[in-house]
Amino acid sequence: MPANMRHGERTQIVSIDAEKVLLTSEREVDSAIDTVVTFAFGNAEPLDRYLFRIRAALPTRPSVKELVEAVFQVRGEMGPISDEETRRQNAAMAMAAFLSADPPSSGCRRRCSASGPRCG
Repeated sequence: MPANMRHGERTQIVSIDAEKVLLTSEREVDSAIDTVVTFAFGNAEPLDRYLFRIRAALPTRPSVKELVEAVFQVRGEMGPISDEETRRQNAAMAMAAFLSADPPSSGCRRRCSASGPRCG
């Protein structure tokens, strides 16, 4: 059964451009940083160790790609990153789930359109 078929229903596959999807609020940016750090590095990497430096490296409304790159740049400054490609893939999957979260449960009003999800 195709991944987008569940119980006879078709779900819409949404593709996003990580360079175009912007995170719009400080809370959303902090949640996204937490998501990337947790899924890429696990609980062994305390978020408070990086949060300030990652936020300082980002524009006010960063794209998803800018955020992921900032996390890996700051973490890389602290020493080599083992299995970086796998960790980046984990971060990408986590951000895809983050961006497709159900709006009421995420606390963020999210609108889906042909160009992909946006937060407002």
